[in-house]
Amino acid sequence: MIYISHLVLDVDMKALVKEYGTGIESIDFSISDNLDQLSDSIKTYWEKMKEIGTRDLILHGPFLDVNPCAYDSLVREATMTRFNQCYEAGLQLGAKKIVFHSGMNPYVYYKEYWAEHVAKFWQEFMKNKTEIEIVLENVFDDDWRLLLDVYERVNQPNFKLCLDIGHAHCYSSLDVREWAKNLAPYVSHVHIHDNCGDRDSHIGLGSGNLPWEEVLGYLPESEEYRTYVGGLVGFMGEGNITISGCDVKIDVIGSTSDVGGLLGILHYGNTMTNCTYEGNLTITNPDSEVGDEFGALVGTAMNSAAGKTTIS
Repeated sequence: MIYISHLVLDVDMKALVKEYGTGIESIDFSISDNLDQLSDSIKTYWEKMKEIGTRDLILHGPFLDVNPCAYDSLVREATMTRFNQCYEAGLQLGAKKIVFHSGMNPYVYYKEYWAEHVAKFWQEFMKNKTEIEIVLENVFDDDWRLLLDVYERVNQPNFKLCLDIGHAHCYSSLDVREWAKNLAPYVSHVHIHDNCGDRDSHIGLGSGNLPWEEVLGYLPESEEYRTYVGGLVGFMGEGNITISGCDVKIDVIGSTSDVGGLLGILHYGNTMTNCTYEGNLTITNPDSEVGDEFGALVGTAMNSAAGKTTIS
């Protein structure tokens, strides 16, 4: 599943979600003011999600003025409190994952015993938390082996790593390809952006000098990744759209699910009428759980209490 950081206006996010069928990675619950008014903030964001048109959500955890590797007991306590508040928001909003920064700063902390100290924080935090996947993201980290050490020490099935390829490229003395190759089995979330290796500029892929094609080649596709491939439209979100009189003659190939001759997925409120498809339809790697989302006309027809699809 692809998620877009909610760093743009809600109206722009709604357009992106509708066009590309993505989820949202929200930073709202990394902000202390929102955590101070947690109940109201959750209600507000729930309404935002309804307006934007998705329930596919990841949260980015707090990172300003908090640190899971803090030695000061009061800072550690504040960090635990803020992280727990973010987790509660995730539970109520149905978040799939929460991304937290590792907190490593090689100009402040020694490598020796860092992973051991950080792992103790996460072991405490993860107690009785099994509903949401927690992923640890590299930021200023210089050495991927320290993150792997933390992962192995915490040793819980819903504790994984988030590889930020841009951060690894500009902050680490080790090649980003080395990061990807060695952490691939433990990574369940990837932050993708480019830079020129000199600063964290967060520019689009191909605008810097990060060897992103090689890097992504080391990383496995998510089991939850949906292809959204159709001969006419891959993803048709909610919007009271009518498609009629279409005769599509094209071969369609998709990899995991939501593959259709005309539409990969047709969301509720939309209508398709008097359309035909002719061609070869192939799904190369059907998902073990949703591999049946594959059809000559539509891969998935998504109905809900809010409305139904119409195909005639």
